[in-house]
Amino acid sequence: MISETLKSRAGIVGIVSLIVIAFNIAYGAIVIERQEEDIARLQASVSRGRGAGLAETSDGIVAFKKTLPDKLGLTKVIDKVLASARANGIKIHEGNYAPETIKDAEFSRYSISLPVEGNYPGIKRFIYELESMRDLIIVEEVSLSGAKGSGSIGLNIRISAYYI
Repeated sequence: MISETLKSRAGIVGIVSLIVIAFNIAYGAIVIERQEEDIARLQASVSRGRGAGLAETSDGIVAFKKTLPDKLGLTKVIDKVLASARANGIKIHEGNYAPETIKDAEFSRYSISLPVEGNYPGIKRFIYELESMRDLIIVEEVSLSGAKGSGSIGLNIRISAYYI
């Protein structure tokens, strides 16, 4: 009697196990199918996004280039830098200029190293004005060259101006 009961229970457990396994296989197939659909949808979304990003980047580059002066306009930018220095009581000793073509770009950079001398408030205003110019001027480096006496300090300022 016990053996028949055990056989009956073992049979029921076996059938239930088979049902559970069949359910898991069916559920897994459904989940995998949905995940594959999600993957395809996300890949399509990313592809569309990349195209839109490239278009936005391209538009940004075009807008950036429109803000850059040509070689003649660059002279006006340098004149603005020198005028700002004079207005702030800054003495500029002979500077070094180095034009540089930027590889794979349709614009160039003009690096200018300026040894300057003046009082702290004047130099501070001068640097602020350089960074606030509408023209694309980048203050690349500022280094102290020493005190010059009577409240005057010397700096080496390296700026870059970009042009077409």
